Amino acid sequence: MKLFDPVMQGNPMITGVVHEGLDRCLAKFGGPSERNSILPTQLERDQRLHTFTLSSHPSRVKLHHCPGGFAELHFRSPENTRQTTPHHPLFSFIGDNTRLLDFSSAVKDKGVLITGAGRGIGKRLAMGFAAAGARVGLLARSQAELDVAKLEIEHAGGVTLRLRADVRDFEQMCAAVDRMQAVFGGTHVVICCAGMLGPIGPITQIKLDAWRDAIDTNIMGVVHACRAVLPQMIDRRSGKIIALAGGGSSTARPYVTAHAVSKAGVVRLVESVAEEVRDFNVQMNCMDAGASYTSMTDEILHGGQMAGSAELEEAHKVRVTGGTPPERQVQMAMFLSSPRSNHISGKLLLATEDPRKLEHQNMLPDSFTLRRHGKS
Repeated sequence: MKLFDPVMQGNPMITGVVHEGLDRCLAKFGGPSERNSILPTQLERDQRLHTFTLSSHPSRVKLHHCPGGFAELHFRSPENTRQTTPHHPLFSFIGDNTRLLDFSSAVKDKGVLITGAGRGIGKRLAMGFAAAGARVGLLARSQAELDVAKLEIEHAGGVTLRLRADVRDFEQMCAAVDRMQAVFGGTHVVICCAGMLGPIGPITQIKLDAWRDAIDTNIMGVVHACRAVLPQMIDRRSGKIIALAGGGSSTARPYVTAHAVSKAGVVRLVESVAEEVRDFNVQMNCMDAGASYTSMTDEILHGGQMAGSAELEEAHKVRVTGGTPPERQVQMAMFLSSPRSNHISGKLLLATEDPRKLEHQNMLPDSFTLRRHGKS
């Protein structure tokens, strides 16, 4: 692998070649000292535009797909790139979207625990919340991914805490919450992003152990997070919990049944527990982040025809477009973390919905929920 840093080389246009996805490459670099010698300036992928942003300055890096899985990275000098926002360097990864600032003040200096924060949607949310001044607890199983995420965020001025833990282990989740309490003074917001796609293929052919693992991660991971953090939120009479829903949470998803079943289960879990804690001023909601280019997209593409034609078509589309813009995901998560959403709890909301409309909307009991339609 060859990867050149434009700052070190002093050249406004440099081309490198990367043989794998950037996130996976960075995760292989090992310890920070070794990684820094190879890539002193870390990069964060903007999945929607298929571009990269240097977190050290707002240079843009254009990604081009090449035969054989190669990719070319073209670095452009800062002089040729418009500054995205003057408020915080981390906002550069989500573009010039000042609407995020509508809700950012609500999370400033708050302790925000994000599971699955080493990559994908969890990492994007972590960067967005850190940009808003939140104190972000990065929780993931991969130490390498945690190292990279922490380095990128803190290099741009954010405040983070690495928490290596497995959401399937309740004791590890409790230890992570205790560390958040000791370092940040508590956990005010929890965003459950940790998840796995599970086996791909017809139910008659999938491996049952892999199916169980997906259910354990996607459902019990949320259960453990809620069980670990709710006691302090109830005592404080304040708290926000957001769980990622997604494909299969409200519609059928053949050939990816473990993911569909688990996400539907998470929606009902959140709606049920939200009623238990409503009187303690704790709000819980699910956010459907929409189709996004993550490692799950690559898993579906790798699964080929076992994933079904509809899944393959959608994955190819997301690979080209990037899917839901990251700024919409961050904006909705910030809204659900702010007091301006205190009237919303137990709901399933899309990242693409307008928070400013939801802020003033009367929430009917059955609106934004999973319900049976039609009459017998």
